Amino acid sequence: MNEAIKNIPYINAPAESWVLWHKALKKRYGKQEANRLFLAAYKKRVTATMPNFLDLQAYMKKQGIKLEGNWVQELEGSFSDGFAGLETALGVAGGFAVLIVLLILGLATFVVVSIVNQPEKAAKLAALARPI
Repeated sequence: MNEAIKNIPYINAPAESWVLWHKALKKRYGKQEANRLFLAAYKKRVTATMPNFLDLQAYMKKQGIKLEGNWVQELEGSFSDGFAGLETALGVAGGFAVLIVLLILGLATFVVVSIVNQPEKAAKLAALARPI
């Protein structure tokens, strides 16, 4: 038996250790059996202090397993999803900001060109303006 397969990750092992162990199982036994063995060991050993749980969750999702975390891990996932949504929203808002800046620059260019082409009209218009 392969040494990597015998070395089940320790109780608070980082996600990378679990991923490597699953890959060794998959290579030796195939995906279906590797998933079964992984889940059996994972349920007995995992705790709330696992580093990089979201990485392991993402990897196992690709393998066909949805890992449920405890409340701490699920909260971490919610924050991660929230920030991804925020990043998307900021990207859209950034696009609108660029559009608004371009509109303002276009309007400013129009005003400057109008003043240069018709300075008398611009002076009369400026004389009519009253401070509030």
